[in-house]
Amino acid sequence: MNQQENSFSAEQGKNLLPQSSIDGLAELSIGELLYNFYVATGSILIGSPDVFSVYHKITNQMFVYSDTMSQHCHVRSFYDGLLDTLDVSQGYAANFNVCGKHVVCVLEGVTTQSDSYDLAAVYAVLLHAQQTKDYIIVRNQNRSSDTEHCVPARHLTGWLQSN
Repeated sequence: MNQQENSFSAEQGKNLLPQSSIDGLAELSIGELLYNFYVATGSILIGSPDVFSVYHKITNQMFVYSDTMSQHCHVRSFYDGLLDTLDVSQGYAANFNVCGKHVVCVLEGVTTQSDSYDLAAVYAVLLHAQQTKDYIIVRNQNRSSDTEHCVPARHLTGWLQSN
């Protein structure tokens, strides 16, 4: 072997990983491999190797990864999330009344009105959090004048009152 071949082999050798590292990767499940891949590449990630989501900031998309047979993963719409607000507001002992076409929600000194139970609950829980926990509303950074994904204005015409 000449000196050039020797230095090339030495250069390659210092960048090689030990076989135990490679074997360790071979023992990982697909979920563990992907989870670690996204963490190692600096992706915004939430969850565990069993089920996780990755947010791609450039495309403003969220991808949920899970074993297709997993019972851990449920992709839900915003509407499903609104239904969850009823369960949460029940935990706060919220009180709902219907007045004509409006729903009134009273939650620990906060009173809201909307066209639906779920939105009245959302408003009440958020106002309560602002009042008691100094919660600051988080807005979409890419917000524009496009209101396609906003709550229709008719839901906001009611009154919001804090006692």
